[in-house]
Amino acid sequence: NQSAALQLLKWNAFKREKIDPSYEDVLNRVVTYASGLPLALEIIGSNMFGKSVAGWESAVEHYKRIPNDEILEILKVSFDALGEEQKNVFLDIAFRLKGCKLTEVEHMLCSLYDNCMKHHIDVLVDKSLIKVKHGIVGMHDLIQVVGREIERQRSPEEPGKRKRLWLPKDIIHVLKDNTVSE
Repeated sequence: NQSAALQLLKWNAFKREKIDPSYEDVLNRVVTYASGLPLALEIIGSNMFGKSVAGWESAVEHYKRIPNDEILEILKVSFDALGEEQKNVFLDIAFRLKGCKLTEVEHMLCSLYDNCMKHHIDVLVDKSLIKVKHGIVGMHDLIQVVGREIERQRSPEEPGKRKRLWLPKDIIHVLKDNTVSE
């Protein structure tokens, strides 16, 4: 729950429960960003120990774009255990298909991955990388960020070499400089 997550974050970041009230807003945003995941809250809290409110604000914006390395490495273990097609299905969902109907996801990706979609989806659900609730494909926000970062790391300096883009600056770079590679 939100209260327990906030308490965990405070303890890791400040080593106490009572804190300066000026931190409350940013701490609540961190809890929301991490969706209450204890591991993420512990890592972020420990990394932010002793930082000012401005430091927290800056870090939150950074984490929204690029997750903390420790969190990335821990969550990446599940991704690395996937087969190649399953990795691509996961990334396709992380980039474009989160929030879509399961039937639509299966239909769209079936053309890329043949008739193995049900199996791939089941594997991703079993590994808790995605969830299907009421026929809608979902994914934890932090896992989505990790998926995007995995793709970004494939070619951090040249976005045109990636299969998937989401950051406006990368899209503009590729379109403006015509740096798409095949």
